[in-house]
Amino acid sequence: MAIKIRENGQWKEVSTNTASIPAIMTGTFVDYGPNASSTRVAGTTYTNDQGNMIQVSATIGIDRTTLTGQGATTQAAKNLIAGSYLLATLTVSTSPLVTVSVANIRDNGNENTKFLFLNPQFFVPAGLSYKLEVYDSDDNNWADNTTYTNVIETFTWTEFRLGVE
Repeated sequence: MAIKIRENGQWKEVSTNTASIPAIMTGTFVDYGPNASSTRVAGTTYTNDQGNMIQVSATIGIDRTTLTGQGATTQAAKNLIAGSYLLATLTVSTSPLVTVSVANIRDNGNENTKFLFLNPQFFVPAGLSYKLEVYDSDDNNWADNTTYTNVIETFTWTEFRLGVE
C-alpha cells in the first residue's frame, strides 16, 4: 500500500518498495526552550509561517515549590497540581473564530506529585496558529490565576520544520 504526503497542495506518493520515509523526509529542529535565544511559553499564540507543516513538542510543567513559595500550604499545592492538564489548540479560522483541540494531556497522578510535566506533541499545518494552555483540575486556566502567578514553566519546546524531497 502506498503512502502519500501532501506538499504544496499536491499529494506526493512515497513508494514503500523503493524508498523509505526517512530517506525522503527532511527538516530542521528549532529549539525554543528556556535557554534558547528565542523562547516560547504557554498561553501565547504562535503562527506556523514556515510554508510547510511543523511538528511541535513541548514539556510544560509546574513545580510544587513555586506554589508553596507564593504562600500555598503543602496540601493546597498538592491539590492544585493534581489533575492539572494541558490543552493544545489550532486556530483554523479567525472569522468566525474556530479552534480545534489537537492535544489534551492530563496529569492522572496523585497529590504526591512534586513536579508536573505535560508533554504534548502535535502537527501544525502551514498558515495555522497554535496555542498551549494549562488548566487546573477545576478547569481554571493557570494563566488567569491571580493568587499564584507565573507557576507555569517551559522545560523544553521544539519545532521540527518538515520538508519533503
